[in-house]
Amino acid sequence: TLGMLSMLTTLRFVNFGSTTTTTGSSSFTSTLPTELGRLTRLQELEIVRCHFTGTIPTEFGSLQSLQELQITNTALTGTLPTQLGLLKDQLQVLWIGFPYYNYHNNNNGDGDGHDKPFMIASPLPATIGQMQQLTSLVLHSILVGTIPTEIGLLTKLEELVLLASSSLSSPSSSQQDDHHLQLLGGSLPSELGRLTALRELQVGSGLTGTLPATLANAQQLTSLKLDQNLFSSTIPTEWAQMELLETLSVKRNRLNGTVPVELIRLTQLNDVRLEHNEFTGMVPWCAIMNGTVTMDISADCLDNKIECDCCNECCSYDSQECVDQ
Repeated sequence: TLGMLSMLTTLRFVNFGSTTTTTGSSSFTSTLPTELGRLTRLQELEIVRCHFTGTIPTEFGSLQSLQELQITNTALTGTLPTQLGLLKDQLQVLWIGFPYYNYHNNNNGDGDGHDKPFMIASPLPATIGQMQQLTSLVLHSILVGTIPTEIGLLTKLEELVLLASSSLSSPSSSQQDDHHLQLLGGSLPSELGRLTALRELQVGSGLTGTLPATLANAQQLTSLKLDQNLFSSTIPTEWAQMELLETLSVKRNRLNGTVPVELIRLTQLNDVRLEHNEFTGMVPWCAIMNGTVTMDISADCLDNKIECDCCNECCSYDSQECVDQ
């Protein structure tokens, strides 16, 4: 059985996703063995695209040498064990989530083979702030509740992805109000501005309030995605200080006002997504392009809510329709 792996006490790497069937997923179909917690020298544990069921064992908190933990594309349920906080001294990479693709059902004709929800639905505990060796934190499609301000203590983070649980009712793409279900709640913590090593930030959905101007302090950011939330402010002019930014996506919110002209200072920016908001005025990059498209831009220009003759894609706030220009 898989539990016999615990006898190999010198193991440093375990990957349950490397043995695959012809359908592309691992053949493992049991629960995760609690005995894995005895592998105290283990440095990397990857459980990827497997049929494992049950919950994440609390015994994983005993893996004191663990530097990387990935549990993605599985059929696991429950919540994040608080015992994972015991890994704070060594853990650098923590990836949990992503939709579970039901290869087994697809192969046997018992299901449609589409992505199934990752059934973990868990709050992010304030103790996450103790895991200060983390450089990559990806909790994809598993979160409920609010984002604790202690997230700002993870100053070594280079990648942060916090997405709401897909096990809850997913929002309708055709109804503007329905897609803003309260999967996550509260605001985007201003403390994120302390993450000066951060390069990629993606957070959603259901957050409210204003976009924090303090994010401008995260000047290593190259990708900022805050789609499918309930933000109702303007875009802070301070964001023009993020000189390395290449991607800015704030689509499907309730943002308003004009897009700050100061953002044209971001010379590395090549992808801007503004659609399905309440912006007015003119998209500022159009004034400097002189008819030459040098970046990808989408906005609600089908409704004439915002002027954008340089958009690659024009959308309608009312109908949710988008067309290429």
